[in-house]
Amino acid sequence: ALPISTAVTASTYGGSGQTPAITVDSFGRITGASNVAFPASPSSIKSLSILSPSTSDAITMFFTNTALTLAEVNGVIVGGTTPTVNVHVTYGTNRTSGTNVWGSGNVVNTTTTASSNSTFTNNSIAANSFIWVTLNTVTGTPTEFHITLRFTV
Repeated sequence: ALPISTAVTASTYGGSGQTPAITVDSFGRITGASNVAFPASPSSIKSLSILSPSTSDAITMFFTNTALTLAEVNGVIVGGTTPTVNVHVTYGTNRTSGTNVWGSGNVVNTTTTASSNSTFTNNSIAANSFIWVTLNTVTGTPTEFHITLRFTV
């Protein structure tokens, strides 16, 4: 018997950076084939809320055993009178010294929407690093400070 034409081009599907997408009809015949690019690295997030934040609070957010690329930091303040937080996000292989992602601090003074920052001096976090948040200055007596880090692996 002669093969039935399915309009699928004879080829190898999938490969570097691509995965095959195969369509099969109700008779089990392959009726479509194409290459689909792998998606970009998915984003992950880590968040931290600090109740009654004060100057010099230094809190470890997490430890990573894989290298990360920081994509965005969002911060928001709850409560207080004209509150402001100067925050440092730092990473290093130990908690005694590290690299600040901005080189210096980042000021957050929003109480209704997130203060978003995606410009960094150092956003490549090495594997086997701690990531921690230090509040360099806190003014206006906020009741809570929240920070979220978005990164890719």
